[in-house]
Amino acid sequence: LDRTTGHLTYAPSPGFIGEDRFKYYTIDENNPALGLENTVTVGVVPIRDLKQIAVDRSRSREVDLVFVINNSPSMAAHQGRIAGNLKRFRELFDARDLDYRIGVLTTDFVNADQNRGADDQSYYKKVRSVEIDASGKPVVDNRGRPKAVTKHVASNGTLVTLPALAQPWVTPKTPDGVFAELVKVGTNGDSNRTAFTSV
Repeated sequence: LDRTTGHLTYAPSPGFIGEDRFKYYTIDENNPALGLENTVTVGVVPIRDLKQIAVDRSRSREVDLVFVINNSPSMAAHQGRIAGNLKRFRELFDARDLDYRIGVLTTDFVNADQNRGADDQSYYKKVRSVEIDASGKPVVDNRGRPKAVTKHVASNGTLVTLPALAQPWVTPKTPDGVFAELVKVGTNGDSNRTAFTSV
């Protein structure tokens, strides 16, 4: 209470929201025998200020993604559509000058067979495909026809890879054709999808 101005200042406890009451007693300084008890009720509500937070991403442009591609028997058309739209997807990253690595897993997961040795496990599914070179273009035979090849697609939570890839992930320098071939993981996986186990 400011005795000069008569202003009363109230400061609630930090974090308090609700109704607070307190009493005070006023007297006439010229006649102290006269006084009056007063009650003040204060409603305390939060003040919500709109805040804008600017995030500085200039120092970190690294992004790691994992595509989990469904390789169950009904997914051939879907894989084709994914492969066809990857160029547009990458353009969004390239426009922001992001340094990314994208890996590919399947929804198929094969547990270890306890009756087999480590080198004799059937962790890979054989997928017929077209052989591609490091630029993502099909490799052709003497007659100019694309060469067929059998890809070994991992089914044990290991990233899918191709002979054309130095590492089992896509970077900004990876040709679109290589990325498109990487997501074509075949349709001979288990219908019982285990994507979270794979990851």
